[in-house]
Amino acid sequence: MQKYLIHAFRLLLLTTMLALTACGFQLRGHADLPQGMEKVYLQADASVILTRHLQRALIQAGAEMVTDIDQATAILMIENEEQKRSVLSVSDTARVREYESFYSVTFALRKNDGSIILPKQTIELRRDYSFNENVVLAKEREQANLVRDMQEEAVQVILRKIRYTQKSVSKP
Repeated sequence: MQKYLIHAFRLLLLTTMLALTACGFQLRGHADLPQGMEKVYLQADASVILTRHLQRALIQAGAEMVTDIDQATAILMIENEEQKRSVLSVSDTARVREYESFYSVTFALRKNDGSIILPKQTIELRRDYSFNENVVLAKEREQANLVRDMQEEAVQVILRKIRYTQKSVSKP
């Protein structure tokens, strides 16, 4: 009986792997950057956390970060970063039960000669979370973690948009 289960599991695993490869599924690797983004200057009016995430992601994608704008082949401009929190629902006693955390970042990408690679665009993310006044510190930490997660997600979206730009430019 145990041999049968092992064989059935192997068959199921093999079938799943074949189905995933047949549909074109690939694990996410690093984002290939378009030509001309070998040396990136990050012009950021943003939080230190977002800036660090962006720098790390760009380096992992193969870019060299430069501190002199004249040495850059591409300039990634983070023009606005905003985070807000608003009340989503209240209890019968008029106490907050849920908050919505809002995060947005506006960015653009251009070459050093001034030509635009990606025009200015805004990424907006929202997350809801419950609130309990008996554990205020824990809920504040949860909100901070949500913002950090949204920042990381925004970085991934920026890199995907940059990568998509490369594909759309290289199409005949």
